[in-house]
Amino acid sequence: MTLADQLRHEGMQQGMQQGILQGMRKGEYELFKRLLQRKFSNIDQKYYTLIEGSNADDLLNWGERLIDAKTIEDIFTDE
Repeated sequence: MTLADQLRHEGMQQGMQQGILQGMRKGEYELFKRLLQRKFSNIDQKYYTLIEGSNADDLLNWGERLIDAKTIEDIFTDE
């Protein structure tokens, strides 16, 4: 395998990994959004904006809080 082939292969691997991670992030976002809509039907746009700017850890934490939350504020309030 030539150096060019090796670099091309590494680039393809990195691109595939990045695509998988982006797909997982989108899936996590969509699932959380659907569960949030199901529990609290009228969601203020500010929460969607917050979710869109979140990271994977935030989504996990909020998802856990969603289970016991009585209000939407219970989910997004920092403890």
